[in-house]
Amino acid sequence: MNLKTLAKSKIKPGAKVLMRIDCDVPLKAGRIQKGSTWRLERAIPDICDLTSRGAIVILVGHLGRPNGKVVKNLSLAPISKWLASEKKIKNVFTGEVIGKKTTNIVNQAKPGSVVMLENVRFSDREEKDCKKFAHKLAALADIYVNNAFGTCHRKHSSVHRITELLPSYAGSVLVEEVGELSKKMPKPLTLLVGGAKLETKIPLIKVMAGKAQTVLIGGGLALVFHEAATGVPLKMKGKIISASEVKIAKNILKKFDNIKLPIDYVDSNGKKIHAADLNGAHSIVDIGLKTARDFADKLKKSKTVIFNGAMGIVEIAGGKEGTIITTRAFAGNKKVRSIVGGGDTVAFVQAEGIEKKFSFLSTGGGAMLAFLASEKLPGLEVLWKL
Repeated sequence: MNLKTLAKSKIKPGAKVLMRIDCDVPLKAGRIQKGSTWRLERAIPDICDLTSRGAIVILVGHLGRPNGKVVKNLSLAPISKWLASEKKIKNVFTGEVIGKKTTNIVNQAKPGSVVMLENVRFSDREEKDCKKFAHKLAALADIYVNNAFGTCHRKHSSVHRITELLPSYAGSVLVEEVGELSKKMPKPLTLLVGGAKLETKIPLIKVMAGKAQTVLIGGGLALVFHEAATGVPLKMKGKIISASEVKIAKNILKKFDNIKLPIDYVDSNGKKIHAADLNGAHSIVDIGLKTARDFADKLKKSKTVIFNGAMGIVEIAGGKEGTIITTRAFAGNKKVRSIVGGGDTVAFVQAEGIEKKFSFLSTGGGAMLAFLASEKLPGLEVLWKL
């Protein structure tokens, strides 16, 4: 099945194109952190192509989780400035999502220009998939293009409901993501998964555990599974792990026998702890050296590796060695199809300077996991060709 794409012949000078892009990048002191623009970079070719044809491109995106309120440090103003200064894409920043000011700016825009709306999640109706809100967005444009794969698993107004109101198409980012993630995955297939967001990992683990030969679990996720396997109460970043998460992990362990957990860990003091000695008093920051080497050996024998989530807290000293050892086991191996996804995961491989050593870096975290788990993504379901 193919996605609907915008034919270049449909772009006439002055046509208004509302484009959803991925602006969810880390900021520091009001600036995009160095090396963190990769999600934005992926949408640049489509923006430039449309403006070169005389279209007026209206950019809509989000940053963080403002929960329907205006949060100053989550404004898209730095994104607007970055486009102008680093990519030479002059644009008018509206300073609001929708309103009279935005309408006037769009109406006065000349062919080939770019307008950027404020953080769409500043509206409390965006995440409710509100049709009334979507109508106001749609009133600004003639055509809608989704270029934010990372939000396609969300049933939000600017991703889903908007498609009922405008001729809607997939941008090049979506087309590439779907194409890459749909490719055949040679066996042996290994899932390397970490991080702490169990709710986004569960669908993938449930599906991929039945397809993969091996599932290697690290990070905070490993602590949840360790408690499920042993019954020993643990804490993740000082917080008690919820009973519901442990129950889910326990059911997964009962169903599959190809899930591998760490045999040792490293705590915040650099002390090595055997898995059998782990308890709630320990503050774990990484998997241990024995585990990292064991995981690396299994990864070296793989033909496909799906990597989402670090093995430890890579932002702190002593928390990233496990992730370095495991990723270097398959990075750069041309005989391995390697897929890396998740903002923090991609940020890590970029910081290590090894981002070009993988087959594909996905702009999606939860969206990538959902797609690989064969879930229906609301943002994609409305863009398939009939």
